[in-house]
Amino acid sequence: MSFSRFIQLVQQYYLIILAVPIFMAGLVYYLTMGEQKTYTSNSSIYTGIASGFNVDMRQGVGDRFMIQSVFENVLTIMESTKVKEEVAIKLIAQHLIQDVDSLSVRICKSSSLKELHKLIPEDLRKKLTVGKDFEKTYQRIETYINQDHKNAIYRIVHNNRYIPHYSLRALKSIKFKRIKTSDLVQISFSSPDPGIAMNTLIFFAQAFIKKYRFLKVSETGDIVSYFEAQLLKAQIKLDNIEQELLFYRSSNNILDYTEQVRAIAQRRQEMEGDIYKERMVLASAKYTSKYSQEQLDMHLDVLDKNTSIILKRKRLEDLASRIALIKIFDDPNTNSDLIELKQELDQLRAEMEGDLDAIFAINYSTSGVKTKDILKKWFDNILTVGESKAKLEVFENRRNDFKNLYKTMAPIGSNLTKIEREVAVAESAYLRILEALNLAKMRQQNIALSTKLKVVDAPIFPTAPDPSKRKLLIIIAALVGGISIIGLLVFLELMDRSIRQPLRLIELTGLPLTSAFPIFPMKHGRIYYNQLRRSLSNRLIEHLDLKGTVGTQKPIFLAITSMQSAEGKTFVGQELARAWALKGKKVHIYQPKPEDGSTWKSPFDSNDKDAPLSISDYNLDSLTLDTLRDKIVSETKDADYVILELPHLHSYQVPYSLWHKVDHCVLVTRANRSWEDADRQSLDDMTKTLGKEPLMCLNGVKINFLTEIIGPIPRKASKIQSILTRFNRAGSLK
Repeated sequence: MSFSRFIQLVQQYYLIILAVPIFMAGLVYYLTMGEQKTYTSNSSIYTGIASGFNVDMRQGVGDRFMIQSVFENVLTIMESTKVKEEVAIKLIAQHLIQDVDSLSVRICKSSSLKELHKLIPEDLRKKLTVGKDFEKTYQRIETYINQDHKNAIYRIVHNNRYIPHYSLRALKSIKFKRIKTSDLVQISFSSPDPGIAMNTLIFFAQAFIKKYRFLKVSETGDIVSYFEAQLLKAQIKLDNIEQELLFYRSSNNILDYTEQVRAIAQRRQEMEGDIYKERMVLASAKYTSKYSQEQLDMHLDVLDKNTSIILKRKRLEDLASRIALIKIFDDPNTNSDLIELKQELDQLRAEMEGDLDAIFAINYSTSGVKTKDILKKWFDNILTVGESKAKLEVFENRRNDFKNLYKTMAPIGSNLTKIEREVAVAESAYLRILEALNLAKMRQQNIALSTKLKVVDAPIFPTAPDPSKRKLLIIIAALVGGISIIGLLVFLELMDRSIRQPLRLIELTGLPLTSAFPIFPMKHGRIYYNQLRRSLSNRLIEHLDLKGTVGTQKPIFLAITSMQSAEGKTFVGQELARAWALKGKKVHIYQPKPEDGSTWKSPFDSNDKDAPLSISDYNLDSLTLDTLRDKIVSETKDADYVILELPHLHSYQVPYSLWHKVDHCVLVTRANRSWEDADRQSLDDMTKTLGKEPLMCLNGVKINFLTEIIGPIPRKASKIQSILTRFNRAGSLK
């Protein structure tokens, strides 16, 4: 829909567009008469969520998403039923302890108190009140309301019906919001009673702060209790494992397992070195002893056979071994034994030397070596072999001792490692729980500090009522009414699929439009309808002249028909005949006889100066006969034009012979109907039968659509237009 069409639509229905907003504004005005005045009290609470400091000196609770989440929790707590229930109970308790005679307006109005007395029976009021003590009265009412769901206080607070001041539905009007991006939350409440408005906010702030602090502290309190219990269990477990470790170390004589094992390994390595060295000494002594024995065997066969020497030799080896053992262990208690053994060894040695000296007379051997030196070396080697064997035997025993010690220490080390690992795991768990407990306590302290919400602006007693919104409501009602009716008209216009406009008929049929006639009202108003109808009739005549009616054989037959009934065939035919009559032409009209015997009446006054029309009726049955045209010709020989009105084509069939004898055909279509497929098919059939296109005429067009074919509509100028015209003329004369 174009803007110009929208303006036309507004001009067409301007009375309705004005009437509906006026009606709605008047209705709102009537409904708001006697509007009750309300009083609003405001308050603000500082939360410290975004900019407050914690125990760890961090500012705020995190990023803006977390801050937004915390504020949503705060607003949700404010919206909770328990908070508002506490407010309602405190209001009831405050009012029940008041007397009507000494009532302060800062508490409530006397009318509000009387309404409460009507809701609560007198005996129940006496039962619930405790003198003038507000706290005790509040506690008694709180206990009473929780007894069951049928008592009077519960029905007042939780009633589905709106009960002023005390019901949850009334307290839902408490408004709260965050002030921009600050830490402040603004709360407000409106009530017909200024005292109740102020006290409601006071009790609401108290109930909210109490509920918020309880939720936060109880949340962290449970966490702290949990970690304390877990810490106690971890400590007991750690103590038990440490006692087990201590007992295991004591029972196995372990001071430092690692150092002890390291010392044992070091001592074993040293012993292995000593064994290797001692084996080298033994091998050397054996070889030297063997060599010395061979030298002595060459010269002292007698000595070998001497039993005394052999016995003394064995005795000498035995003494040497015992002395070597004593020296290895180096025990102070065996020093006296060592001295005695050495003395016995020296004595035995001296005896053997004396025996040998007595046997050998010579001091040198046959090889030129002194016999004394050979004997000395032989004795030394014998002692060395004995000492080395004794030492190796001791070393072998000690090696076995080390093996046994390793067998003992290995499982001890494994068990000790296992127990120490258990101690480490238990200690780590203990430390983690301790750290979590410290964090929980820090969080608890943070919450304890952060939940100390403060009322920055205490609620004040409103002395002036709120500005009335009556004017605004009236304006809104008028705007809504105007927009609604305009929207409805636009919607109906868009949904209207009728022909309506001359250009749309051209678009639907593909045929040129000869003329169009508007809806003629009984009162013509400012529009010159007589001038307009003559102009439209002449337009139709001009199109007929262009089709070749001038100079043809008279009379000229013009058929007027339509697709449906009541589309304006009679009106168009008579208007066309009247226009020809004004031009001095003789016109005769043939109309089908109405079945009900009625006659059609023109919308124009009958006292006008138009020439009378020659109108004849015919029966519809004669259409099927070939005599209708002959009858018409015989009756209208002196006529210039014969207008034959045919019935609508959807219900009646016109014979081909009649169509063939018609000079021109005007197809009249109503503007307030749609153009269907049946219309298109009938138009195609009629065009084929006629052998030419019919002349299209649109009837019942809205007056504003006629501008599409004739331009401006002839009408009287308004006073403003007349004044502007005069000014223009005056300017042109100058």
